[in-house]
Amino acid sequence: MASRPTKPAAPAFVWDTFSVIAEIKRASPSAGAIAAHPIGPWAQGFEDAGAAMLSVLTEERFFSGSIETLEEVALLTHLPLLRKDFLVDVLELDEAKDFGASAVLLIAAGLSRLELQEMFKEARARELGVLLEVHEPEELDAAFACSSFTEPGVMLGINQRNLQTLAVDPRYAERFPVHLPKGTRFVIESGIKSADDLRWAKGLGAAGALVGEALARADNPGLELALWLASCS
Repeated sequence: MASRPTKPAAPAFVWDTFSVIAEIKRASPSAGAIAAHPIGPWAQGFEDAGAAMLSVLTEERFFSGSIETLEEVALLTHLPLLRKDFLVDVLELDEAKDFGASAVLLIAAGLSRLELQEMFKEARARELGVLLEVHEPEELDAAFACSSFTEPGVMLGINQRNLQTLAVDPRYAERFPVHLPKGTRFVIESGIKSADDLRWAKGLGAAGALVGEALARADNPGLELALWLASCS
């Protein structure tokens, strides 16, 4: 195993303009095997292309990720890193920080309201950023009990994938802005497959988008992202 990252993790979710969180994603339950790019060029390509953050899957069974992949990416890039996994225990927050993450994903549907608040509080106490993911508008009350999502370090995530059926509605997020207080910073997850989708997300008022499979399937993920971003500027 490589030496543990020694440089401080970069701050999470600090950008001022529409940005992309680009994902290192090898597989998923809905798509099966997706990509097998070498980690070094994959991560460096995203950084060179202008990604604001990298998301690294660490779930092994369904996503073919690992905590060691997070560690490897942390040694290769200066970008802030999101540990993307189904986190339910504070020990997993410590692990995320130890292996180089700047932020963690917390899923409202996977935790009770009190568990979500506790995990959020513990993550912030460890100076980890939080991407708090919702799918149903009804989950927003629990999310906003944790944060207003108006300052750097925290971000609301709107997942367009139904976690029960795994189906994606590529314009599902359109039902959310009416429910969000002014100034809420949110990113759109799932269903972003092209530069047109990025422009749609930007027009919806999102602070950014998290993109995994569509970029991972490209022969050169970094180049693909660069082309997308150029068309959105």
